[in-house]
Amino acid sequence: MKGKGAEKAVLNTLKYRLSEKQALSLYRSICRFLVSKDQESYTKMLRLKYALLQDDVDSYICDYLVMASLLKLMELKYPLILSALTSLTLHQS
Repeated sequence: MKGKGAEKAVLNTLKYRLSEKQALSLYRSICRFLVSKDQESYTKMLRLKYALLQDDVDSYICDYLVMASLLKLMELKYPLILSALTSLTLHQS
């Protein structure tokens, strides 16, 4: 993941303006959480990313779609965790 697509997905989905570095940090935090607590959802996300890359989708669009789907998943299943991870990301120096 490069960051620009993730940054735009966060802005469109959560209405927070993050830097590329912050968006990547949020992405990694969400992935770490899913690996430890919801491996099925993490596997589905990896399959989506792999399918997009196999179809030669532009990396910006791939990053945007993967991050947007992760954020939607987190909003549905783990809204408090998403809120905490987002807050931590926003307030890290």
